[in-house]
Amino acid sequence: MKSIKIITRLLTLVYFTFSANAQTTGDTVKINYKGKNYTIPTSISEDEEESNRTLKFNDTITKRIVTIKVKSAKTNEILSVFGDSISKKQKFINTFKERNVNTKHKHFIETDFFTDLCIGFTGINSELNTHLTSSLSPRVFRSVNTSITVMKLNMNLYKNKIKLHVGKGSNNYFMKYKNTQNLLYLDGAGHLNNYRDTVNNIRKNRMDISYITFPIILEYNNKKDKFKIAAGVEFGIAGTTKLTIKGNLDDGTFKTKKDVDLKINPMQMNAIFKIGFENISLFGGYTLTSMFKDNAFANGQNPNQNLFSIGICVGGF
Repeated sequence: MKSIKIITRLLTLVYFTFSANAQTTGDTVKINYKGKNYTIPTSISEDEEESNRTLKFNDTITKRIVTIKVKSAKTNEILSVFGDSISKKQKFINTFKERNVNTKHKHFIETDFFTDLCIGFTGINSELNTHLTSSLSPRVFRSVNTSITVMKLNMNLYKNKIKLHVGKGSNNYFMKYKNTQNLLYLDGAGHLNNYRDTVNNIRKNRMDISYITFPIILEYNNKKDKFKIAAGVEFGIAGTTKLTIKGNLDDGTFKTKKDVDLKINPMQMNAIFKIGFENISLFGGYTLTSMFKDNAFANGQNPNQNLFSIGICVGGF
């Protein structure tokens, strides 16, 4: 009979432990022991980060002390309940499930992987209008920019509202040029130039440029971690540059795709702006460095082109 009573009391304690739902400034935890209800306040003062409340019961049947301890915290909003009906040494029973998405940023520095994917349209802004400018002007709504963040360090600077992100990823441009018949090449002096192909009927003239990127982004979000706005810079190291040419011949079609050296600037600095709600955001980017090297063109021919992009991102900031 005593064993049944002990088991019943233990089940009662476990039930109320798992059903407790208090963790903020005005909540309480209710415990039922031997037919009586006990209330443990869990209020936290303004200068406290966490608070502990304890109830102890003397079990006359088992001659043991039952201890119920409630821990409530502001920082991660997790309620922990401890209990021990076997000895005076406390035993962990349960840590309640986090109820708010803000709690995922409870540490100062956290690491995430493959956090966001962005896709949008890209275009070019040229400072000079030279004979090469039209050959280097992509179709805005046919040219695409994609980027992905492979790894990101999140630094919680202020109450999960202001965060600093430092990461690593890739940024890729797929630019389809307007004048498909105009082809780029390096002349005898090593300068970038172009010529018009009057023999072949070229249907696609596309340049692909990939960068390894290191973004540094400052983010602000509201209390519920839903509305977000972020801005920063992204440093890029140029990887491969590919040129794809497709066209028609009298006896069929042809396609060439090869790595080329078109004197792309090996370093890129890109200004980034994002605004979004939950896991969807709009982004805009503008390169602060020219796409080509300074010596890529003959004197007076460098159009000093800067890439810009607009689009949508899926995932976090």
